[in-house]
Amino acid sequence: MEYVGRQLWWEGFRVDEKYWRPQLEKSARLFDRTVLRIVSYQSLDDSTGATLQERIARSKRSNIILSRIRARLSSQYLAAHFGVLLTVATGDFTGFAQPGPNEKEAFDRRATIDALDLRTSESDTALGQKLKFTTVLSTVFQVMAKAFESGTLLDIAVGPAHAISSAREDVRNALRIAFALHKATAWIYGPRAFGLRLAAWIAKKQPPLLVDMMILGFAMLRRKSNQFYSSAEISDFANKAEQARCDSLRIRELGTSDPRFSRVFSPKRVRQGLRDMPSYNNWIKEVELARLGGGPSLPRTKTA
Repeated sequence: MEYVGRQLWWEGFRVDEKYWRPQLEKSARLFDRTVLRIVSYQSLDDSTGATLQERIARSKRSNIILSRIRARLSSQYLAAHFGVLLTVATGDFTGFAQPGPNEKEAFDRRATIDALDLRTSESDTALGQKLKFTTVLSTVFQVMAKAFESGTLLDIAVGPAHAISSAREDVRNALRIAFALHKATAWIYGPRAFGLRLAAWIAKKQPPLLVDMMILGFAMLRRKSNQFYSSAEISDFANKAEQARCDSLRIRELGTSDPRFSRVFSPKRVRQGLRDMPSYNNWIKEVELARLGGGPSLPRTKTA
């Protein structure tokens, strides 16, 4: 019954607080205790001279998220990424390190981008636009660190229900966006499309503890900063992302089921057509010619 109540609350239904608040408080206490331990461990000596992040990287402990990150990073990069996360959680993050003399990108920044699987957000392009998650990563971490420095997640978990519910909706819609956009683009650009692979995987799996952390963290950020999109804007983005997913999958279906569109709706041709506006206009002309080639009619594609 507790699980059902929690799921109904997660889906936006009104249920008694006993079905969701105790679990949030439990998750908040776990996070807050972990941060306190991190602070105390940082001052402890290690016989090998290893830093805390190096000790964590060497540890065999893992979970559903860390297992995926560990698979992508060497021990050095993993330690650098953990170092960034530790400074964010303790409120000490002020920015990534400066690149060394022979580096184009700082070691800790490169490790974090690779850990979060964001690299292709710098290169994948749709109508001349890139998501470029990497350019805002430092700012987001700075805002998070500032929020963690001045409060605890338990403060949020025992706070007003409306603030928590609002954050829950923001998180749900953010996950909807990640999942829908990845579905819409992965068949065209590959599984790492636009740096959305990890976020879409989280949206699909929804690990309970991580979801709790996201809800409480978002509520804390809302309390400390107005730098983020409003809840209404996030909801609107989610609806548009799901419409884009439906449209994109319809195009893929036509490309595989209707011989007229096998070429114009191939992943390569769609990717080329979405490169920029001139490419898009030429592609739409090809689609129209294919549509007029006979067989069941295809609704006209709206131009941007």
